[in-house]
Amino acid sequence: MVISEAIKDLRTRLEKQYTFLKIEDRRIEVLQLEESSQAPDFWNNVEKAEQTMKKLRQEKSWVKLYDDMEETIDELEIALEMVKEGEMTEGEVQKMGESTVAEMEDFEFQNMLSAEEDSLDAVLQITAGAGGTESNDWAAMLERMYIMWGEKNNYKVKELYKQNGDVAGTKTVTLEISGDHAFGYL
Repeated sequence: MVISEAIKDLRTRLEKQYTFLKIEDRRIEVLQLEESSQAPDFWNNVEKAEQTMKKLRQEKSWVKLYDDMEETIDELEIALEMVKEGEMTEGEVQKMGESTVAEMEDFEFQNMLSAEEDSLDAVLQITAGAGGTESNDWAAMLERMYIMWGEKNNYKVKELYKQNGDVAGTKTVTLEISGDHAFGYL
């Protein structure tokens, strides 16, 4: 059956992610960070405490992504068994399999954003080049595009500096885009 081969492939891909992301080390790190955050003097140094909490959230999110993916594959295996027992149709399991493959691809893509700098906020500067009003207009279109992209993806977009064009558009604009993996996605 095609689905059973897909499940084997998904399991192999998940094992690679387990190794690459060092999930067991991350689980240990989460426990250590949670333990340190319980200390009575933890919030005495607010800046250090915030960094620790940010690190804790990042580590937890990777472990949760892995655990959720493993659970989804387990559910697909159960659905395959239900087909054999006649409780589900092959079409339903096929749809479920396609959805699981898409989730795996998303998980693998997020793994590509696992470098330390990928999780940072981004500062984006758009400057119109030579070309007068047309280049200013193009810079304004790019500005709107990045602002809309940021808002659509639940990022906080803040205009740090802007100089309008003489006639229309934008000569230069600097945007700060804040949120999870803003730098990595941009």
